[in-house]
Amino acid sequence: MDMVMMDPDAICGADDKLLEDLGLCAKGDICALRSYCQGWNSSSTPSGSFTQTPESCRQERKRKLMAILQSGKKTRLKQNVAETSTKSKKPNNVVTGSSVQMKEKTRRIQLGWLHYNKKEDRYIHVRATNGGGTRNMEFPAAYTKDNVLQAAIGIFFENGQSKFGFANEMEFDLANFKMEKVDVLRDNDGIENPFTIQGYFQCYKLSKARIYLMSKDKTITEVTNSETEVNATSNDFPAWDDFLDEENQSTVGDSPQISSPIFNEPTSKSQLIGTSEERASFFTELEGKVRRSELADQEKARENERQKREAERREELRLSREARVFPEVEIDDPSHMLVNVRHISFGIVTRSFKKEWSVSAVYDWIGSLSAQPEHFSLTCAITKKLIFPDVKCETVQRTTLNMSEREIPVALSEDENEVLFYAGKSSHFEVTDDTVVTNTNSFDLEQVSSIPPQQLLSGDENDSSQSYDAEMSTYRKLQDIRQTELDKMHETCIALIDKSRIVEEVLNLYEDEALIRNRLSVSFVDAVATGSGPQREMFSLFWNSFLSENGIGYSQFTFRIHSHFPLERYPILGRIITHQFLLCGTFPIQFARASTSHCIFS
Repeated sequence: MDMVMMDPDAICGADDKLLEDLGLCAKGDICALRSYCQGWNSSSTPSGSFTQTPESCRQERKRKLMAILQSGKKTRLKQNVAETSTKSKKPNNVVTGSSVQMKEKTRRIQLGWLHYNKKEDRYIHVRATNGGGTRNMEFPAAYTKDNVLQAAIGIFFENGQSKFGFANEMEFDLANFKMEKVDVLRDNDGIENPFTIQGYFQCYKLSKARIYLMSKDKTITEVTNSETEVNATSNDFPAWDDFLDEENQSTVGDSPQISSPIFNEPTSKSQLIGTSEERASFFTELEGKVRRSELADQEKARENERQKREAERREELRLSREARVFPEVEIDDPSHMLVNVRHISFGIVTRSFKKEWSVSAVYDWIGSLSAQPEHFSLTCAITKKLIFPDVKCETVQRTTLNMSEREIPVALSEDENEVLFYAGKSSHFEVTDDTVVTNTNSFDLEQVSSIPPQQLLSGDENDSSQSYDAEMSTYRKLQDIRQTELDKMHETCIALIDKSRIVEEVLNLYEDEALIRNRLSVSFVDAVATGSGPQREMFSLFWNSFLSENGIGYSQFTFRIHSHFPLERYPILGRIITHQFLLCGTFPIQFARASTSHCIFS
């Protein structure tokens, strides 16, 4: 094939078919060649350069490349530095040099708000719904305490006011992450340094810091100061040295006279102030102030003691609820389900329960999370219907329960609104007094006497000797029947009981129906005792623990047992009561009389 010479203009003007005939079969090669020719600077190209052969062009490019490589790395670096400095030059109207300010260093902190509660006599965290919450802020590292205070006041007191009042009516301070007031920072050597954001991070070795704005109503502080000033009676009247001030002295002849600033009349240089009546009035007023101060202090002490007792009572209630909470159900359990509750303080909380449990288990769990509120109810978030403790947990599946504070406890069930949900030491029910029982003798077993108790006979206006004799006859018959049954017991069973597992072991022991037809000899693990004492202690410990976990009531318990106690085990309780009466002549008086009559005669 003959060699054809074409200049860039001819190549740009040639069509695709001509270039294909010349050997450029691929469309990409045709486009690349045209692009190369269009960018060719004909003015800078030596004449006749296109008449060179391809081999000569390749040799020329190789030569130039070798020249660049031989120029050395140092030359290329200088060239790059020069190009960089040229590109980074700023326009003439831009200020450069020392006038350019470096960006100020900042630190991120979490800012919270604590407001003083007069009723509880402490600072309480303000929630986001009341304008508080936690704010993620970025402050300059050099910010001082005053800078942080002003910024925090501007954030939480928008337009100078908040839900608790105006900013100019408050006293403000800063607190660290431990909610302690912070004024200065101490380094490792104990040297005090002014507060700064950067110093706060370094002093407490923090990576994430939290700072609180503390606010307190000035009126509370003024009342406290006024109570303190009542005792400072020396400041109510000028000291005697003030009367001897040169400004208050005047000379009449040779006898110095003193002009009293209180009574505005000249007096002789005496230690007495005013007349006898004025002094008596002064001391009477002073005694009144002291007395009022003492009464105020006593009232404040009583209020503090009352609040302390109230807090202890509520904490005992919370601990009692917590002791009744069952462990969470494993996810692989067939009856596993999740219950969601919107808590007043903690938002939505979730826990697993069994479907056959009653909602009273949910009440105990929610009540154990915090001591406040003392009484509450759970309502369905969709239907707004009150959920009573006796319903099954499966009825609240796939829904959210709302927690609402109440003045009184919620009723046990919808059909028993007259029965309040007190259950002092029972399982899964709210209480008003949940004192943890530490004395195992708190459930005393009363000996059945041949004479009725006085409390059963009191209040009977129509008592007669005949009714009294009839009642005593009934008691004697009861004792005769008990003695007859005891005489039929010829064998004695021996039981070794572990006190730490008293409920489980006694229930297992009385699964044998034949046991109540025999006498029982009881002994405890790691204890040596004989006689009827261990029998009585076993029954006392059993009812103490069993009713604390399963009964309903405070001082009087009902037979209504929680849903986790199987129905087939109810007869075991009857055997225990029967055997206890036959062996010891006692009956658990903690059972409510109405409930006992219902179980026996209904």
